[in-house]
Amino acid sequence: MEATIENRNIAETEEQQDAVRNLVVAGLEQIKTGKTKDFNAVCDRLEKRYTSEAISY
Repeated sequence: MEATIENRNIAETEEQQDAVRNLVVAGLEQIKTGKTKDFNAVCDRLEKRYTSEAISY
């Protein structure tokens, strides 16, 4: 039972990491296309979004 819970937690963590990576890549694409001129603005949006997110272990 513990192994199942641990596997589920690992899968959720990997999904969250993938979501963050995708957001960072999307932010970089915005910068490349000129939609965002300031990388700090992209980072601020990411930080704002994930600062309030619950961290699951």
